[in-house]
Amino acid sequence: MSPEARHKEIVGLHERHLLQVVTKHEVPLLQGLWDRWGDQILPNGQKRGWLLCGPGTIAQSRIINWETGIPIFKDGNPYTQEYLQLGETYLYYPEDGNMPDGVEHTVVSYFNGQGQVIIIDPTGPLLWGESELIGANDLQGAISIQKFPVSKFEKALRDNYHLQPLDPADEKVKKAYNKYGYQPPDQTRLADWKSAFNDNRITGPFPFRGDSGQEIIGDTGRYGVTLATFIRTIIPDWAGIR
Repeated sequence: MSPEARHKEIVGLHERHLLQVVTKHEVPLLQGLWDRWGDQILPNGQKRGWLLCGPGTIAQSRIINWETGIPIFKDGNPYTQEYLQLGETYLYYPEDGNMPDGVEHTVVSYFNGQGQVIIIDPTGPLLWGESELIGANDLQGAISIQKFPVSKFEKALRDNYHLQPLDPADEKVKKAYNKYGYQPPDQTRLADWKSAFNDNRITGPFPFRGDSGQEIIGDTGRYGVTLATFIRTIIPDWAGIR
């Protein structure tokens, strides 16, 4: 077997293992998110419900990393490196054009190093899907898993997930945030979050310092328990990014 064929075989095995891990832990992950934070009251007075992409993607990526050994990188070469990534912060723009107020969203991406990406969205289908799933109602199969060429990654997010990069200068974005007395996060804060989501700071104690030196308090710090504690309810021996 040539080195190229062997590499493709290994990548195929890694992809199958990744999908097995997601399926194995799908219900405990989603049920745990709902039980712990679904009833949390947000600053706007509404219940959080399935607005749980932060803890959902953080926990999902750490579970995959721990059980498969696939590394988590903030940045990488998707054509030559195999890695997981929690990428940019996006906003949900539904097909009808009526953007919800300040609904940020993020997904887990698995780049196989051969120009393909698997997008894993733990909570988006529950939040915006056609059927409103609550708690344990049919959680098996709820996580969205789709594979695309890396060259079509941004297009797939727009067309399949209705997600577009959060632009703090966009007037529609400002209006959505201002409705509840907030300002959109600036580019420095967005970069700080992306870095922290891909290292162990986000599962450690709050507050912490971002790469810019700014203090990060953030919504994730108000969840009542650390994300590390939550991840260990699913993977008891979890000890940080491998």
